[in-house]
Parts: sequence; structure tokens; C-alpha cells
Amino acid sequence: MRNCVPSNFGARISLVSTCSVVVRMSIFVLSALAVIMASVLSHGIIEAQEITTVNGIVVNGTAGFSHPTGASIFLYSFGGSGDETTTYESKTDRAGSFTFENVIMESNRGYAVSLNYGGMDYRVLLAEDDLESLIKITVYEPTVDLSVIKVKQHSLIITSIDVKQKQIEAVEFITLSNISDSSLVPDLTNVGQGQFSFLRFSLPNGSTDLNLQSDLVGGEIIPMGTGFAMTSPMSPGEHAVSYSYKFPYDGDRVSFRQNLLQGAGLYQVLIPKDASQAEMQGVTQAPDIDIEGTVYAVWEERNRAPKDGLNLSLVDLPRMGIATFVIFELSKSGFWYKAIPVSVSGVLVLIIGYCLYSALRLKVFNNHARISTIHELLVTEIAILDNKFEDGHILSDDYYRERAVLSQKLVDTIAVD
Repeated sequence: MRNCVPSNFGARISLVSTCSVVVRMSIFVLSALAVIMASVLSHGIIEAQEITTVNGIVVNGTAGFSHPTGASIFLYSFGGSGDETTTYESKTDRAGSFTFENVIMESNRGYAVSLNYGGMDYRVLLAEDDLESLIKITVYEPTVDLSVIKVKQHSLIITSIDVKQKQIEAVEFITLSNISDSSLVPDLTNVGQGQFSFLRFSLPNGSTDLNLQSDLVGGEIIPMGTGFAMTSPMSPGEHAVSYSYKFPYDGDRVSFRQNLLQGAGLYQVLIPKDASQAEMQGVTQAPDIDIEGTVYAVWEERNRAPKDGLNLSLVDLPRMGIATFVIFELSKSGFWYKAIPVSVSGVLVLIIGYCLYSALRLKVFNNHARISTIHELLVTEIAILDNKFEDGHILSDDYYRERAVLSQKLVDTIAVD
């Protein structure tokens, strides 16, 4: 306050009042800033220090087997602004229970619990609220017995037929079911004739652009002689597999073998009726069905045993007209890569042939060249003479006499030619 007191006493009251206001305003501002900073800091500390303990249990779903003991289990925290992933690890005790300590809880993040048991990964996706409840994961004993897998429904849908490319696009939807209480875990080290523990699917000859979708986790796609194989493990319950591809056709039909290596409770072929009049042979025709406004012609077979396949023929395929075919072929760049060398070769052959023909005719032409020149001169002279007579520049006696001479010469040269 000492700096606020002036030497002039008369001004003391006003200045003291001013200094008091300044002091009060400073205290107010500092107090407000302190409240704001405390709020921000406390909020940040609360968010950063919001930790919890996550508890769960792993149970064995295969009859007669105990809960896994000492199995490594992981909790993943992912997402957020930096997309970073935080990993927590624990192990199951004798009762199959596990605990993750000091798990940081943050908003806008996802969580997952995962463990590998018997060669298969088991995963459970969790929300933030799920961490507050007991997490339960069911695992199963592994098996390599492929017979535990049944195909409930297998549908082949012809999605489009490209008449120009002579190519068919198709997609297949398969509903699978593991009817056992064990997880199918394929064994890739012991594969022999008739010894397969993984799923196999057939494709028409020449198929390309295979695109597969599935709810199965892990495994690989392996090309096979007549199609492909999937080595993904499969837990008990239902699963879905779908794949699209393209295959060629020639003429108005194409035949292929549908092996149905896993069998099929219901096998169907669907073709949209407004896109093509094509039909499928080798299966029984069923009533048309309407799927979201599109009418499909349907063929089907039921209760097919494993490897009890079908010989199918897609017939009455559209064929390209001659005019459309010519235009299409001419528009293809590959046509010109082939046509240009052939055309050049053809032109060269014609040129060489013409040169040989011209050489053979050269002597004959030289012999007739002089005669042809005389013909032209005589005809020209006769024409000039006729013009003179018509214009009155020559007497009739002279005209007839000279024209008779020229005409005789012309006749003589013609006879020689």
C-alpha cells in the first residue's frame, strides 16, 4: 500500500479508493483463475487416475474337462485419439478365474479379452461398462474330426452373365454348424489321401477373382486342385462363409462339378429371372422366390451326404450376335496387337506378288506401249480433223480423203495389237 499513498494529501482519498478497487479486482481475478485451474487439474487427475480391477473366469465347454489352469489371458484397450493399444496380462487359477489389476478406464475406447487354448484363439469384445461385471469366456477341447461340421444350407447365386466377356459372376453362401462340444482345429502336419481336417470347397474350372468372407478367426486360404480350402478353427455353433468369383463359358452352356465335400442339408441354385433365361441342369427345379423385389428361379437338392456331389450344367446362356461380336472384337486392344502384324504381313505378301506380276508383264507392256501410243495419236488426229470439218476450215473432199487414210492406219494398228 505504500506505493499507493501520494505526497499530496488532498489526493489521498481518491487514490486510496482507486488502490482498494485494484486490490479487490486482483483478488477476484486470482480467485477465479484458481477455481478454473483447480477444476481443470482435478478433472484431468480424475480422468487419468480412474482405474479399476477387471475380473473374469474361463470355463471349459467340453463335457468331462476341467477349467483351464495357468492359461495366459490378455486384456486389450484400444482406440482413442492416438489409436494406441494398451495390453494387460493375467493367468487363470485353479478355478479358471483371472484378474487384471490397475486397468485405466478411459472414454471412447474399446476393450477385448483374448486367450489361446488348444490351438484356437478365443476373443470377447467388451464395452467400458462390461469391465465392471464378471467376464466369462468359454473354451473347448480341440478335435481334428471333420465330421463334427455339418452344412445346413449351401446357396449358389448367379449374379450376372457378361455376354461380351463370356464370363459369369457368382456368389455362394454357406451356413455351417459345429454340432459337437469340441472346437475343430485343423491339423496341417498330418495330411494324406482322405485325411483332411479342414473345410474344402469346389469351384468351376477357370475361376478367378476369389473373394471370401467369414466370421471365422484365423487360418489360411489354400488353393486346391478343384477349388480351395480353409484352415480356420471352428468352435461349436453356427458359422457363415461366403465367397464370390468369376468363371468363363463358351457357347450357350457350361458344365462343372459341385463336390459338396461336407455335404449339404439344402443345396440351392438361384438365378434372377429378369437378368437371364439361363437354367441349371442336374438339380430339381423348385418354385420361384422373391427376395427384396427380385424374382429368382430356383433349383435345389436336399440331404446330400459328404462327397455326394452334383454334376451341374448352366444352359441357355446368352450368346453374342455376329454384328455385336465383330464390333466387340474390333474394340479390343488385343485384337489390334494381333491384327496389325498379320495385316502388315498380308500387305507385304501382296506387294511382293504385285512386283512379281509386274515383272512378268514388263516385256509384254513394253511391246504394247508403242502400239498404244500410236492408237492415241491416230484417234487424236481423227478428232482434230472432225472438228476442222465441222467448223468449216477444210473442204469436204479433203476431209473425207484424209479421214479415210487415218482410219485405215488405226485399223492396221488394231490388227497388229
